Amino acid sequence: MRTRSFLIVIVVFTGSILFSIDSLAQVPTAAVNVSCEEKMEISVESSTSLSENITCTVENPTAYIEKVDISVDSGEFAHSGPGSIYVGPGSSEDFEVVIRADQGTSTQSQTISVTGTVTELSGFPPINVATDEATFVLNILQYGACSIGSQNSFTEAKTGEELTLTFQVYNQGNGEDIMDIALTDVSLDLLEDLGFIANFPLESIVIEEQNQPVRIILNLMAPDQLSVDYAANENRISNIEVEVVVTSRISCESEQGCKRDSTISVLDLIEQEDSSSEDGLLGSGEGSDSFMMFGAGVLSSIVVLLLVYTFMKKT
Repeated sequence: MRTRSFLIVIVVFTGSILFSIDSLAQVPTAAVNVSCEEKMEISVESSTSLSENITCTVENPTAYIEKVDISVDSGEFAHSGPGSIYVGPGSSEDFEVVIRADQGTSTQSQTISVTGTVTELSGFPPINVATDEATFVLNILQYGACSIGSQNSFTEAKTGEELTLTFQVYNQGNGEDIMDIALTDVSLDLLEDLGFIANFPLESIVIEEQNQPVRIILNLMAPDQLSVDYAANENRISNIEVEVVVTSRISCESEQGCKRDSTISVLDLIEQEDSSSEDGLLGSGEGSDSFMMFGAGVLSSIVVLLLVYTFMKKT
C-alpha cells in the first residue's frame, strides 16, 4: 500500500515538472531588427537646404505585437524622429529620421546610429532584452566661395622702377580650397601695351577654411619711358586700373559654376626725372666759367698794351 502511494506521488511530481517546463518553453520572447539607408548628404551653403531625411525600417519577427522605442545618436547635429513605434506580428514599419546642420558647417563625414528597443510585447514588458542598431553616414557637402581685397587702392610708380601690389584673399567656403589668382584680360592687355612686365609669384594657393586672409603680391616692372599713345600730358599716365580676380577651384565642380571675386588698384605712371638736364646745366656753367676766364685774359692783354703804348709815347 505504501509502495503504491509513493509511486503515485512520484508520477504527480514528475508531471508537474514537465508541465512547468512546457509552460516556460511557451513564454513569449521579444526580437527586433532595424535597418536604414546607407547615407545622407546635406548642403550647408544656404539657409534653405540645411536638413535632410532618411528612411529606416523596424521589423518584428515574433508572433506578438511589439512596441519599439527609437533612439538616435547624431552627435553635434540636431535630429528628429519617432520616439516609439508599434509593429504587428511578423511585419515591419518604416519611419523617417531627420538630421539638421547649421549654415556653413565644416565639410565632414559622421556616422549616425539608430537603435530600436522592444519595451512591450502584447502589452506586457518582455522577459528578455531585445534591441538592434543600424548606422548610416552623414556627409556635409563642401562648397566653395572666396573674396579678395586690395591693400594698395592708389599707387604712384616711376618709369624704370620695380613695384609690388599687395592683395588679401579670403576662403569663404566650408573646407580647404585652391584659389586661382590672375589679372583680368583687360588689365593684362593694358599693362602690356604700356610696357609693364607683370607676374604673380603664386598663381594659385591652397587656403584652409578660416576667417583670416592670405596675402598675395603682384610684381610689376614699369617701362623705361611713357607710351605716347596713353600719356595725357608730358610726364604722367593717370588712372591705370589693375584688376585682379580670384577663383575658388572647388566651386567650379558644382552645378552652379565657378565662384569669383575681383578688386581694382589704381596706378599712376610718372616719368622719371632726366639727369641729362642737370648735366646740361653743369656743362653750361663750365662753359660760362671758361668764357669769363677768356674775357678776363683778353682784358688783361689790352690793359698791358695800353700801358706799353702810353710809356712809348712819353719817351
